[in-house]
Amino acid sequence: MHIDYRNAMQNYFKSTTPIFEGTYKFIHSPICGPTVIPASTEGNIIYPKYEPYVYGGYCEDVHCIWELRVKQERDVWLYVDQLDFSLNDCSLEVIEVYLPGHDRPEFTICEKGDTAEDTKATILKSRDLIEGAIIIHFKSSAPGHSNFKLTWTELYELPKNSDGTVMTSKLITPGVCEFVCPGKSACINNNQVCNGVRNCPDNSTDVAQHDEAPEICFSRTGSKFNYVALALGAAGGTVVAVAVIILVCRNCRKRPDDNSF
Repeated sequence: MHIDYRNAMQNYFKSTTPIFEGTYKFIHSPICGPTVIPASTEGNIIYPKYEPYVYGGYCEDVHCIWELRVKQERDVWLYVDQLDFSLNDCSLEVIEVYLPGHDRPEFTICEKGDTAEDTKATILKSRDLIEGAIIIHFKSSAPGHSNFKLTWTELYELPKNSDGTVMTSKLITPGVCEFVCPGKSACINNNQVCNGVRNCPDNSTDVAQHDEAPEICFSRTGSKFNYVALALGAAGGTVVAVAVIILVCRNCRKRPDDNSF
């Protein structure tokens, strides 16, 4: 923006000479979806929210800004579940995660040839989320050809002692650790376990173990599921058996009448 101070005070609303000149650009188009996302234990941002051709977004640069609200005293695990960028240049296409009031991103994701899986996830600590929000930017010079899914989970990351062992303060606090993630990396709510969404962050002890692992889900729901299935099967078999008996009895009653003329 350029301001001409010589005309600003004397000629305000009295002259056609421009007082200032500036440029503008629309951001957060409809393909970005809602700007504010309410706090929840888990969720995701899917881009594009709508197909770009609906709003003519194939030929325009895009800049999406989301404000993700976070509950108090909760850490947040962010990870990219899906990523398909058409540009291998971080200056042209990038996801940046900011803390409110910070000028530098805490977490950056872009498509590069050497991008590793562990660089697509991070945990933001509750002590840094003093304003209860996370600001997420997505900038792209090829918005019509890119898509991603950014997933988050609210959890408690378990602190560790100097010797690497897990502190027990959160483990013994009632109502805090309902489910301890494999490797004791974090705590999540019971309703976040085996719900179809991976909510436990990876851990160094066994990355194959997580809250959606078959052995964990079977131990929590397998026996209950078997009893229900057995009961439903028995009930269905009883109904079929009764129906067959009724049909046989009806046929037996009709046979004498059918042989008489």
